[in-house]
Amino acid sequence: MAERLDPGSYIGFHGHFESEGPTEERYWVLNGHARLQAEYRDVTMRQFDCAFVPTGRMHTVGNTGTERVWVAAWPSKGARTVRSTPTTWRRRSDPACRRGSGA
Repeated sequence: MAERLDPGSYIGFHGHFESEGPTEERYWVLNGHARLQAEYRDVTMRQFDCAFVPTGRMHTVGNTGTERVWVAAWPSKGARTVRSTPTTWRRRSDPACRRGSGA
């Protein structure tokens, strides 16, 4: 699903836990700049950057800029909880973010 983030807006701080079924999530910035905040990271993401958020990690994505931003979010069920790996993010040049490849 794609989320439209107006300037100053955020997707609410949340996590996906075993109680709802293990769910991991990936975010891709489709245009502009977005801010990803998670338990162990606080990064600015540019157009085509992607982030992977494992099951159980609290996170939010927001728009700190002055123009509208679109962010795609893909949750996937069936993941297993990762207790020691922090949220990861990748630049668009990373092979895991290229079209047709898994993250």
